[in-house]
Amino acid sequence: MNNILTMAKKDLLLLWRDKFGVFWILLFPLMFALFFGSIFGGGNGGGSSGMDVAFVDLDNTEHSRRFITLLGEKDAIDLEQPPEGAPWTVETAKEAVLSGDAVAYVVLPEGFGGAGGMAMFTGNTPEVEVGVDPSRTAEKGFLEGLLMEASFRRLQDSFADPVSMRPDIAQMKQDVLADQDMGDQWRSTLMTFFDSLDTFAGMADEAIQTEEESGGDASEAPDMSPIKIRHEDVVKRSSGPLNAYEISFPQAIIWGIIGAAAGLAMMLVQEKTRGTWVRLRLGPHTTAQILASKGLSCFAACIITIVLLLFVGHLVLGVRVGSWIGLAMAVASSAACFTGLMMIFATLGKTEQAVAGWAWGGMMPMAMLGGGMVPLMMMPSWMQTMSNISPVKWAVYSMEGAIWRGFTLEKMLLPCFILLAIGLAGFLFGVVVLSRREG
Repeated sequence: MNNILTMAKKDLLLLWRDKFGVFWILLFPLMFALFFGSIFGGGNGGGSSGMDVAFVDLDNTEHSRRFITLLGEKDAIDLEQPPEGAPWTVETAKEAVLSGDAVAYVVLPEGFGGAGGMAMFTGNTPEVEVGVDPSRTAEKGFLEGLLMEASFRRLQDSFADPVSMRPDIAQMKQDVLADQDMGDQWRSTLMTFFDSLDTFAGMADEAIQTEEESGGDASEAPDMSPIKIRHEDVVKRSSGPLNAYEISFPQAIIWGIIGAAAGLAMMLVQEKTRGTWVRLRLGPHTTAQILASKGLSCFAACIITIVLLLFVGHLVLGVRVGSWIGLAMAVASSAACFTGLMMIFATLGKTEQAVAGWAWGGMMPMAMLGGGMVPLMMMPSWMQTMSNISPVKWAVYSMEGAIWRGFTLEKMLLPCFILLAIGLAGFLFGVVVLSRREG
């Protein structure tokens, strides 16, 4: 066992000293992740700058719908669409927050639209429920500020359209008269205020009617709205990865371990052509020990590559880890798979150039078909079906499952089993072929 570990350490040191090889194993995958992550949207979730919010409208009135529309016009908020087109309920909205499909949910209670946003004058201010992950304090404070702003904007809209205020004013006057707990002085003050509002609204209504009867255009009345609103469609991101780096980093990892596997395959043949293999055999090392050390060094190189890339992605670029156990399974099985592929490609040529051609020429189509260039989620359905034959697909799929797809451990078993099976079969194939050549 010590001989195997010593030879594996030697291979890793030689691989590290090959600066060109290190570039393809670590620097190129990192550049790939940063480049395509920026193209796909960088850190803003695929181009959407707003946080997804699910609105539960229990009031279901014109005023409550207007309130939601006002918030939807903000660049900072994306209105999350309910599943299957049904209205949001409190339960489904909470589930959306728990699953990460929405940042927060807001519940507008029954009676929220009462008095057209002027219920604050009668003391009947509605209570709005906001559900958000307690760890997201920044989003919580920002959302509360937007809700308060929209509330005052709703009040402003009521004064901007005095004619539509009259039914609301009448309802508020009835509420004031029916409130037994309200003091007489406060009731008298409010009734005077509402009578003045009603008089103002009536004068505005008469002015509009007079303008229409005289053949004028009522739209020429002064615009009482203090600002103009420009409507713009907001492109909402789909549920899934929180940012584009969660898509690009599994792809980058593939290129890193492809470089490691190709480099170790060429190193194995290089030792044969340069006489190192013969010197190892003349020492106290069996063929099985030498091949085991090659497999161990490739497995370790793949693990180190994956861990370093994930370290950068997680700490610097916000790539989350949904399941650490699932990620460990994906990392180990992917490393085992490409160790087996390394052994296969090492048998396909007798020179370094031949093995390099077979390794890169064989793994490039695997990467293109398996999601190493175009993300699996963006492929057409027929290509996604064909990708099942590529081990790259299962490596990407397993890492995405642990990072953002939310795979349970049971669901992780299938891709990990396929990767382990490919790795074991490839390693045994390489050992048998190389052993026979040695014999």
